[in-house]
This record gives sequence, structure tokens and C-alpha cells, in this order.
Amino acid sequence: MGIGKFPAVKKYGHIPCSVPLSWEWWIKKDKETDKLYIDFPEYAKDFLENQGIDKEDEVILFCFGGTGAVFIYWVMDVWGYKGMKVYNASKRE
Repeated sequence: MGIGKFPAVKKYGHIPCSVPLSWEWWIKKDKETDKLYIDFPEYAKDFLENQGIDKEDEVILFCFGGTGAVFIYWVMDVWGYKGMKVYNASKRE
């Protein structure tokens, strides 16, 4: 979000018109088994819809190395979004 600088990133900043959407929203830990699982919180779907992103819009997903962006790609695909593209390792550039 441009507040602090991650060591692998060359400079501080925020991409204008970008929307923060973290893969960490979906990863939960079961308190009894201590295992990780994926949860699809409804508030995240509402969050996306409230950003004015149409399911056919081109959306460029980015993160430090690509893994987080690919996870969000998968989530958006499950919800019916079709115009996603991953900008691999974009924050490192």
C-alpha cells in the first residue's frame, strides 16, 4: 500500500487507481488442528463489487513475486471475473 518499503522493492509508492486486495484475506488457521485453509469471505466479494470492477473489465494483478497475484486471479475466476492478467514480479521492478 506504499506505506513502508519492503526490502525487495526499489522505491516507495502506490499505483494510482489500484485497489488493495490481499491474498491473506483468504488464508485462515484452524484453531483446533493448527492447519491452514482457504476461506471465501463474503465481504471480499462485496469489496470487489464496490470498487466498480465489472466482471469483463481488464484487471492487472500485481504483487512482489507473482504468487499473491495468481491467488487473487484464482479467487476472481471463481467469482466469474474474466479479464484478469498477472504482472509477474511487478513490485520488484
